[in-house]
Amino acid sequence: MRRTAQLLILVLLAIFLVPILLPKTIETTVERSLSIETASIYEDFNNLNKLSKWEAWTQQDSTAKREFYSPYRGVGAGYKWEYEGESGELTIKKVKVNEWIEYAVEGFSLGKNGNMKVEFSPIDSIQTNVKWTFSSEPVNYFSRYFTYFSEKKLTEKMNQSLDNLTYNRENTQSTLVQNDDALSDEVRLEQFEGMKLIAVQNKTSLEAAEFETAKEESFGLIYSYLVDYIKLDANEIGHPITFVESTDSSAKQMTFYCGYPIKKSIPLDEEMELVYLEAGDALVCIHKGSEKTIPTSLAKMKKYAQMNQYVLGSNYWLEYLNETQTQGNPDNLWTKIYLPIKTKAAK
Repeated sequence: MRRTAQLLILVLLAIFLVPILLPKTIETTVERSLSIETASIYEDFNNLNKLSKWEAWTQQDSTAKREFYSPYRGVGAGYKWEYEGESGELTIKKVKVNEWIEYAVEGFSLGKNGNMKVEFSPIDSIQTNVKWTFSSEPVNYFSRYFTYFSEKKLTEKMNQSLDNLTYNRENTQSTLVQNDDALSDEVRLEQFEGMKLIAVQNKTSLEAAEFETAKEESFGLIYSYLVDYIKLDANEIGHPITFVESTDSSAKQMTFYCGYPIKKSIPLDEEMELVYLEAGDALVCIHKGSEKTIPTSLAKMKKYAQMNQYVLGSNYWLEYLNETQTQGNPDNLWTKIYLPIKTKAAK
């Protein structure tokens, strides 16, 4: 009996004294060199909608509840998730573009509050060193047991997240390469099945900068509406599309719609409308590179139409196949161009 009491006292002493030897905070750092251009991987962390596609805490389960706070990127952006009784929330506090991002953190196995910082150091034009650090605020005495058991799990999640990011990028590119000779830059005939877009109309000059600004604002507005207000899952939204309705070279003006294809019937915001792309034959071509060089592909497609005696419609549309993966480097953008055919030559 006396020996049992002594053992009990020793156990209690251990419980009370061991936390002295344990860290007061969680300090975890993962550092890795990735074959991704610096501006591009910066955007993977800066755009929280993109981050939600590869973070390891919920990425593999479609039942996880996700919520975003507009805007999706930059200072003030926020992302919250809940999954199997666990939760996490990120808010971007500070950024230095293409160099580092600081976040306020809640959850993520860190307890109530913590901090996260990601630093980006270019190795060369296509490789970046990423230093990713999580740290908690000091915890109370007995919560130090929590920090001891959580640190290893947190490190594993961070490494898994970077693995997911790398895999997703490689898989996306591989799929596009294999998909119908996507990078062949070949003009070909395709039976277009028709499509319904929720879109915003724009009227701008022919200046590339004005076009790009209007396009990005329109896509951001619609995506935020669909995900934040309508609560659509991101997987229910197709690739962004620009439908060029008309171009007036003499007035140097163009009218175009920017939108996303949807299958569900949803209420429209007052700035939005439904645009129908009619089914029918179309010439298609995958353009690789910046939108600034799309006129070159359009000219080639029109020459192909002339050679084959196709009469083209007056409009066309652009489907951005990998825009979310290439915001940092538009030269790697893959755009599928559609030119609708009004009539074909009689055989």
